[in-house]
Amino acid sequence: MAKEMQGALAAKHALVYGTLKKNWPLMPVVDGVELTNICNLSCPNCPTPTTQYPRGYATEQTVTLAMRYAAPDSLFSFHRLGEPFLHKSFLHYLRLAGETGLRAVVSTNGTLLNTARMEERLDARPWSAMVSLHTRKSLEAFARLAEHCFAHNVFPPKFCANLLSHNRDDVFAWADDMQLDSRIRDLFRDVQSHSWAGNVAARKTVYDDAHRHEMVRRCFFIRFNHVNIRWDGSVVACCLDSENITQLGHVHDLPKIRQNPAGYALCRTCDRDWMHD
Repeated sequence: MAKEMQGALAAKHALVYGTLKKNWPLMPVVDGVELTNICNLSCPNCPTPTTQYPRGYATEQTVTLAMRYAAPDSLFSFHRLGEPFLHKSFLHYLRLAGETGLRAVVSTNGTLLNTARMEERLDARPWSAMVSLHTRKSLEAFARLAEHCFAHNVFPPKFCANLLSHNRDDVFAWADDMQLDSRIRDLFRDVQSHSWAGNVAARKTVYDDAHRHEMVRRCFFIRFNHVNIRWDGSVVACCLDSENITQLGHVHDLPKIRQNPAGYALCRTCDRDWMHD
C-alpha cells in the first residue's frame, strides 16, 4: 500500500509539473531548498559564520512549493548554507521528496547524527548522503553510519564523506587514531575548495570580464535554467549566493521568474576550478 501511495504521489507530481512546463515553458527548474542557514559549527571554508543575510528556518509551504517546481526524478538538495538536521521537520521532508518522485540529496556535518537519527535517515531513503568531515565528531558519526550500512547492506546510491582541503591532514590523523578500516576510508572523497563565489572574504578573488564570461558559459544553473530556494522562499540564480545578490523573486511567483543568460556580477568572483565542462 505504501509503494502504491508513493507511486500515486510521484505520478501526480509529474502531471502537475508537466502542465506547468506546458503553460510556462521558460519556467526555471528548482534544484533544491535551503532548510536553514543556521549552523552549529563555524568553519573557515563556509560563509555561514559571516553572512549578513537574515537567519531562519523554511516553512512547510516553502518546502512543498520548492518540490512542486522540481523536475520529476531529478536530484533535489536539502543543503546550501546551514545544517539541515537543525530543522525539526527535516526527516519528514526527506521522506516527502522520495514519495514525490525526487532523488533527495543531503549533506550534513554529521555532528547531530545519533544512532536513532542514522536509522531514520536511511529509512527515509535519500538518493545521496554526504557527511562533510569538519571535525573529529563528524568523522566518528560517519564511521558509525558507514558501519551500520555495511552491517545491514543498506546504502544510498551515492554515499561518501567529503574531505575538505583546510583540514584534510587532520582527518587522516583522526582516522589513524580511530583505526578506521579501509572500507570506510574508501568512502572518502576529495572536494574542490572554493570561496563560495567570493562570499568567504578571506578567499575572495575578483577576476576580469573574460573570466566572468567563461564562468557564465560553464555555469550549470545558467546553462540549464536552474535556481535554488532560500529558507525564506526567495529564489536565487546562483547556488553559492549566500547574500541574495542574485535574487530573482519569490517561490510563489516561480513560473514567471527568468534566469539571466548573461550572468551576474557574482560570476566575477566565482572560482576558476569550481566548475568543469
